Amino acid sequence: MSNTVSNARALGALLTLSAIVLGGCSASTASLAPSLAPATPPAAASAAPTESASVAPAASPTAGAPETPQPTAVATDIDPCQLVTKDEASALAGATLAAGTVSTENNNRICSYGAEGIVLEVLVSVAPDAATAKAQEPAFKAQLEQGAAQAGMANPKLTEITDFEPGVDAAVISGNATVNGTKVSAIALYALKGAVLIAISDIALGGSTPSSDAIQAQAHTTLGRLP
Repeated sequence: MSNTVSNARALGALLTLSAIVLGGCSASTASLAPSLAPATPPAAASAAPTESASVAPAASPTAGAPETPQPTAVATDIDPCQLVTKDEASALAGATLAAGTVSTENNNRICSYGAEGIVLEVLVSVAPDAATAKAQEPAFKAQLEQGAAQAGMANPKLTEITDFEPGVDAAVISGNATVNGTKVSAIALYALKGAVLIAISDIALGGSTPSSDAIQAQAHTTLGRLP
């Protein structure tokens, strides 16, 4: 069962990891992967077995290869738990979720909601400027699909949402995996508006995730709350 927990955490880390790519970072994304797995929210702890799950170590960058410094995501005071409220998160997940907890990873802010077998996360990341965010978007998409496959999602497919909103790039990715007889389902949506990325992801152990239409509707509401 430890593989099930590891896969679930890897799926939950996809948006965080990919947002680092979008905002830019001084280290390779591969070397960052282990540290970006989010902690299981207290209310969701019962979804995981008591033994600790290990995350497979990431590949080390090529020895001697210099890393080119890139701009990092900038600090922001945007509260991701206000972008998607507890009630909205619960409606998306189809369950009553505990109050969200906010964490910060390399200036990316993540709100984590949880219940037994469910982790719903909201991420906000602000790049130094819109041009930087746009330039990093292709790498972001590739990392998202690659990470989904590595996390064990069956045939992960990233679908770009055309005409989502004027001036907004958006896409959704979903899939599932069966590990030791337990189904792990996941869906994630990102929307890039200027220099600001918002992402909403939901992971369910043995249950279902929100529909693409439902998560898109929430994203429209969330974008309207950006300053």
